[in-house]
Amino acid sequence: MPGELKRQRRAVVLGFKRELTKPEAKLKLLTIITAEVVNSPEHLERSLKPLKTFSDVADAWESKRLPQLKESTRYMAPKLIAKYLRPFFGHMAVIEIKTGNVNDWISGLQKQGLGV
Repeated sequence: MPGELKRQRRAVVLGFKRELTKPEAKLKLLTIITAEVVNSPEHLERSLKPLKTFSDVADAWESKRLPQLKESTRYMAPKLIAKYLRPFFGHMAVIEIKTGNVNDWISGLQKQGLGV
């Protein structure tokens, strides 16, 4: 899982030994793996790549897109990103950022007295 240093092994109970033969258990496991879509080349490729964090994306945006924007945006956007976005989202993987995380961030800003 993203953010964890040690891999957690997930155990799946296929059934009792007296109910399933070994080939039946293997078939049932294959069905579960196929349903979870973890037996695909895309999943393998995604799992071997390092996670892309919000800070990585923000750095790329600041180096590539920011210079194309107006001068006032080039001045203020990095400051706003550094003050409000990076402290909360910076360490998160981009795929982890969901509506719930954004809502938590907004409620945190509101608790600080900032109108959103």
